[in-house]
Amino acid sequence: MEALNTCHYLGAREMIEGLKAKGFKFTLGYEGSGLFILGMLRGGGYYIDVGASQKIIDGKIELKSDSVLEKFTKNGLKFEDGSELAADVVIFATGYTDIRGFIRRICGDEITDQVKDVGGLDKEGEMKGFWRDSGVEGLHFAMGNIMMARPFSLSLALQIKAMEEGIFGDRYSL
Repeated sequence: MEALNTCHYLGAREMIEGLKAKGFKFTLGYEGSGLFILGMLRGGGYYIDVGASQKIIDGKIELKSDSVLEKFTKNGLKFEDGSELAADVVIFATGYTDIRGFIRRICGDEITDQVKDVGGLDKEGEMKGFWRDSGVEGLHFAMGNIMMARPFSLSLALQIKAMEEGIFGDRYSL
């Protein structure tokens, strides 16, 4: 808890306590060392608030952190505790570079075999699978570090909207 006292002047104590109250799970790093050491030791594992923390605290963004994801259902997600969560779109933002192994464990072979290549360049010179549709309806990838999240999540949202409305023809079609 020493790290909380050190950060109090930044309002971090209130933010951390508010996030905890909503079920947000996090660490203050190896022996409380913070995100720099997590980045050095693990290449990630940290969260930097880019505007979502207050929305989580205010209940505008909800969390489900009390059970492990078991599988996808026709209408959303099912968790190991038996609970279900309806979802129109699922975006994996895991930090993995080739997410297909992770997708295979959760979704199985049938879904994963439909997933487009992740990484490399497509015929238009864009990265395959990064901030684009996965090849499976309703499943999109958002890959990269936290600094990419804010600008590229907007790009992904616009691509999803374009796909829904068919405004770019087959440019963003599955």
